[in-house]
Amino acid sequence: MKTFENFPSECLREIFLCLEDDYLELYNCLLVNRFWCQQVVPLLWRDPFRNLPYITGERADRFSHSLCGSYISALNEDELNIMHSHDRRHNLPAPSFQYSLYLRKLIFSDIQTIVMSWFKIRMSHVKSDHNDSPRIKLITAAIIRLILRTSCLREVEISDHFITRGILESIPSSSYQQAFSQLRNLKVHVGSFPSFAGLLKDLPKLCTHLEEIEYVIERSASHFEIIDSSVNIMSAQRNLKKVSMNIACSSMQGKILSAVNLHKESLISLSLTDIDLSIVNLNRIAECTRLESLCFYSCRGIITNGCRKLLRSSSIQLKSLTFEKNQFSDENLIATLVEKAGKSLLNLSVDELSVEIVDALVKFCPKIEELTLFYEFQDLDAFLRYFKKSSINRFTIISDIMSDATIILNVLGKHIPPNLETINICGYFDPESFEKFLSDYSHSPSTSLRNFFIKDFDGHSAKYLKALKDYARFKNTLKSVIIEPGLGITDEVLDVAQSIKELGIDVSFLNHLSSIDVCALRESLTL
Repeated sequence: MKTFENFPSECLREIFLCLEDDYLELYNCLLVNRFWCQQVVPLLWRDPFRNLPYITGERADRFSHSLCGSYISALNEDELNIMHSHDRRHNLPAPSFQYSLYLRKLIFSDIQTIVMSWFKIRMSHVKSDHNDSPRIKLITAAIIRLILRTSCLREVEISDHFITRGILESIPSSSYQQAFSQLRNLKVHVGSFPSFAGLLKDLPKLCTHLEEIEYVIERSASHFEIIDSSVNIMSAQRNLKKVSMNIACSSMQGKILSAVNLHKESLISLSLTDIDLSIVNLNRIAECTRLESLCFYSCRGIITNGCRKLLRSSSIQLKSLTFEKNQFSDENLIATLVEKAGKSLLNLSVDELSVEIVDALVKFCPKIEELTLFYEFQDLDAFLRYFKKSSINRFTIISDIMSDATIILNVLGKHIPPNLETINICGYFDPESFEKFLSDYSHSPSTSLRNFFIKDFDGHSAKYLKALKDYARFKNTLKSVIIEPGLGITDEVLDVAQSIKELGIDVSFLNHLSSIDVCALRESLTL
């Protein structure tokens, strides 16, 4: 550490920022000196809930108990008074830091998760026939108030949950002012029993600097008050760049989509899920001149006439197109949109690479770098011929059916393009077909493949990692492995991952929000 003794403070801060995703190194830095500790703690506590999806059982309870205890120890006397006498912090040490000050990313339901684990451990020695939900709710509310009083959040997810239901509504709007004033990313999921309509109504006044908004509104929740609030939130923003919407009620979709047009000079990305485009005017998108990414998922009623202005627009330069599980009236529409994107297209995600789409890619899209195939049983000849000769450097295969994934993995290893560096495999696929893919590729002349991402739906993570370990020993080109385990992280998975890391390969675990290094995960669970 003497090497760093004479480094200016500003340089050290920049170094620590570069280590933000490497929890193990950050934990080690805590012990160097007080200055290092003061710089590292805020990074570790920006998103302290990030480990929750990776762990289960007693380890999850212990981790959540420790995390919850850190927040409870920071409650003021008024907040502590709401807790039962044996829940008080007489045996909790005073916190070294006000950890909630550093929180930047919050999913409100995570608060409930850690409180339930804390309560479970604290009350494990007490026999009680009482309903514990009221006390869990009170503690959850106290921690939420602490966070709202002291934090300055950047990302928030709000959803209906049986414990948090009613808590968010019971807190005065003014209490959200500080925590939400610098919000950049908002995700709202309104379920069957919307419980925070009042908060949604206040959000346009609380946050006006959002850059990303995601709405998921279920059919039973799509009443006018929710829709009006959703539109008002979008209208209040000054520089909205990314919008994602899944609005189940068709009669409400057009109203929210029309608000997108208010941001035609700033919008870069638009994602539409379960939208009926036969009654929604898609031509308005043509006015979003900075649009770079367009995604359609499970949409219906998509016709060429509905996209005519978009197809004629010369100002839009689409870099990314996604089409999955849609109902098209015109089978050639995707090929037409691919042709329109032309040289600007870098990223394409489709259900099927038809002959028409392949022809459009070959003729008009020489710069495409990333391809995602949502594979269902189909003729692979056109795809394989294009794929092997392409300049693609990142490929993702997604399949919900094991037989389909097995089919493509059994032939893919012999058709890897020369520039491919990263491959993502997501879905149900058996370990044997994965081993065959690795075997076929390991005997090919290509040496470009560096990175693997595996999303495991079936709990075979240990077997996939063992196959990658054997492959890495045979063909020493692998640099990183990221895996999203389907059934949690077991000791066997951790052990195999550690043995791969000892070969000089980075191994991380992922959920839909973030990733964490295998050593950092093991280290953090023991703290």
